[in-house]
Amino acid sequence: MPPALSGERQFARIKHTVEDFRVIELPNWTPSGDGEHEVLWIEKTDANTEWVARQLARYAEVSIRDVSFAGRKDRVAVTRQWFSVQVPGRSVDWSEFVATGVQILETERHNRKIRTGALQGNRFELRLREMHHAPDPELLAAIAQGVPNYFGAQRFGRDFSNLRAAEGLASGRRLRRNERGLALSAARAAMFNVFLGTRVQAHTWDTPLDGDVVQLEGSNSVFSVESNTLDEVKDRANQRDLHPTGPLWGRGNMGVAGAPARIESKVIEDCAHWASAAERGGAKAGRRSLRVVPKGFDCAFANGVAHLAFELSAGSFATALLNELLLPD
Repeated sequence: MPPALSGERQFARIKHTVEDFRVIELPNWTPSGDGEHEVLWIEKTDANTEWVARQLARYAEVSIRDVSFAGRKDRVAVTRQWFSVQVPGRSVDWSEFVATGVQILETERHNRKIRTGALQGNRFELRLREMHHAPDPELLAAIAQGVPNYFGAQRFGRDFSNLRAAEGLASGRRLRRNERGLALSAARAAMFNVFLGTRVQAHTWDTPLDGDVVQLEGSNSVFSVESNTLDEVKDRANQRDLHPTGPLWGRGNMGVAGAPARIESKVIEDCAHWASAAERGGAKAGRRSLRVVPKGFDCAFANGVAHLAFELSAGSFATALLNELLLPD
């Protein structure tokens, strides 16, 4: 993934220990206090989100379909997130629940299941070790203004297994429901990253073009850019009020025109196998911001270790920020 920002980048050791990478989910809801779902605020350490969900289902004696969460969190990390367990007409005594690396911090009742994406974002607290000197202050200042919103490698599965599954889907192979969802997500993410990389190399990843579709900051609202509004839209982009978007490929109209449409068409042509997987899987066309602005970005440095803290909107990856700050391994 080509970086976009100017400044001195250097090597650092990431995730030397599990505790070096902490993620705290920021939900966009609060427990209702009643209902047929028990919601659990859980801290997990070096544990897979799906695996935790299965342990909860086994303990509560319910189907795995009755356990839900807003999003998968990093395994090699200490993370906090909400899970919901549907137990109509009864409650579960969680005091005896035991699973390696899992601690239940809080339990509440709630009137609905936690749905995928039901969060404002995530807070990250990272330690980057073995740095030769403090990070470039000008680069830090640029990062605080926004970075390319690349999907992280975890979206593609271990050893790119999700992308291989997508290619199988494109060739007609049938997948189980969960595998199919991961494959579709990986194919669309890979295409988006290619498109974003193209805009980064053209220095237009944070600059709206005539024909672009832009997204309002902190919202899913999008609208098309026309020639007579381009100057105004560029001014708003400079103020971080809105951002250019890229394609999440699927069935339907992508909404772009002009140069952005030509760039997207070239990406679709070059990534035909992933596009075919998205179409065969029934994915609907969508848009994703090309830029993410970290909130509350802070960096402290001492004894070769940089301590980073920041918040990112839902669906954005800390690795996108690190891609700008660090040299690749």
